[in-house]
Amino acid sequence: MACVVAAAFSPLEVGAGYLLWLHMLQHMLLMLGAAPLLAASLPPAFVGWLARRPRVGRLVQALWNPWTATAMYNAAVVLWHVPAAYEWVLRSESAHALQHATFLFTAVVFWAVILGPGRHPSPGQRLVAVGVSAVVQFLPAFALAVSDRVLYSPYLEVPRLWGWAALDDQRWAGVLMWVGMNLAYAAAALWVARPLLRPEPPLRGVEEPRV
Repeated sequence: MACVVAAAFSPLEVGAGYLLWLHMLQHMLLMLGAAPLLAASLPPAFVGWLARRPRVGRLVQALWNPWTATAMYNAAVVLWHVPAAYEWVLRSESAHALQHATFLFTAVVFWAVILGPGRHPSPGQRLVAVGVSAVVQFLPAFALAVSDRVLYSPYLEVPRLWGWAALDDQRWAGVLMWVGMNLAYAAAALWVARPLLRPEPPLRGVEEPRV
């Protein structure tokens, strides 16, 4: 919750209207800070109880499907970074709130699937979901980092905070997204793969070979 407060109810919220990299930092706090922590705090028994409810059970089961969760999460990231959608966010407070709510909700569901206990989905499925997310979200990050023109025109219309040029601001936002998400997904992949990396215990009754 501290990450949510820092992202949405701090001076960062004001600065995001002037600098794209500050806006990107908001997104990182919501999707890579608050979301995995909130997902890890979900009691498995409560989620299982919801899944057995007659009205919401099917919805919960559909959301907890690894491919549904991954598709929702990546669609939210890619679609909200389309210039028309992002410019709408910069010009409308309600659109801005909707964007952040979408990021947080889809990210919580995604991280709940990736970090949740149990054998379903399998470690292999979770690793595929993490890998797909890393590849898909590389696209908007790369576009921001290497573009030779400002993609979001509202940032050309506001005072340049701290002397940041609009194009430099955009490129650093892309780098922040690129590096931040890659680090998060690398850590998640190691977390998911940790049971596969442990040596198997020796069979009972079988002596260890002496070296």
